[in-house]
Amino acid sequence: MMRSVRYLWAMLATLAFLTQSCDHKDLCYRNEHHTELEIKFDWSNAPDAQPRTMVIQLFRMDGSHYQRREFTSREGGKISIESGEYKILFHNGEMESVTERGNTFDDYLLATVPQPLLAPMG
Repeated sequence: MMRSVRYLWAMLATLAFLTQSCDHKDLCYRNEHHTELEIKFDWSNAPDAQPRTMVIQLFRMDGSHYQRREFTSREGGKISIESGEYKILFHNGEMESVTERGNTFDDYLLATVPQPLLAPMG
């Protein structure tokens, strides 16, 4: 009797093991939530300009700040951002005498840093 109970439990355990399954999902190598964006600056009106860096400010459509990106080439480059719509501002990145103010699209501005007239002379 005891032997048949053990045999029954072994059969039930084997059936439970054999009836288990899982769903196989392939890995997602392509991220649909991000998009690659190529930034190109047009220097046709200033062909001799040689800025060391260029900055772009990305704002969401509600005006809130999303990202600040800086390019070390005057040509631009590629960036990866979340898919969506953005407002974009860009400017020269050489900011020794200029400061950035504001953190929304509507109040963002560049302002010159006040300095004494003879400061560059030391």
